[in-house]
Amino acid sequence: EGEVLMTLGIAGVWGPQLDRFNGPSEVVVAPTGEIYVLDGHGEGGNNRVMKFSSDGRLLLSWGTSGPGPAAGEFSDAHAIAMDSQQRIIIGDRRNIRIQIFDEDGTFLEQWTHFGPPSSIYIDEDDVMYVTDTQTGALPAWYSERRGEDWVRGIRVGDARAGRMTAFIESNAEFVAADREGNVYGAEVPGETLLKYQKIR
Repeated sequence: EGEVLMTLGIAGVWGPQLDRFNGPSEVVVAPTGEIYVLDGHGEGGNNRVMKFSSDGRLLLSWGTSGPGPAAGEFSDAHAIAMDSQQRIIIGDRRNIRIQIFDEDGTFLEQWTHFGPPSSIYIDEDDVMYVTDTQTGALPAWYSERRGEDWVRGIRVGDARAGRMTAFIESNAEFVAADREGNVYGAEVPGETLLKYQKIR
């Protein structure tokens, strides 16, 4: 009915303090009700994950700005998702990797073959969809690292093993999928929502 039930942070006030955000880019809610806020948008973001209880109490925070390769260093942390094991999947965009943590912020592993992630969506079967809108936009060192054949798109894979299984060439920055396996990509700029129908 439009009633505000909870507010995290302080409206119009930003900063590194734990009661406020700098550039929150995405939120994921665990089946148990805990709320994970990824506060990392932009080069000057706080680049951290903040975990709240279901009633909005801050439980813990982890992460810092950095180029890596250290675990927990983020640069333009842009996407957060949770798989069926309740692992926290972070799209560390400018570091061109996905970092994976447990619910308490302990680093588990990282994947670099999904490109610079702008958005991550994981369905109930642990099929993972990752968008790349930064290929061609990042500095020259990125192209040198990836090779000339690396293109923008939606990379589809297995969130349990990190194996990539499909690719959709696309300019979508945000992604979701329905229960039939159709994929929806939102283009920014362009203000366009595209549907990619799964071939049976």
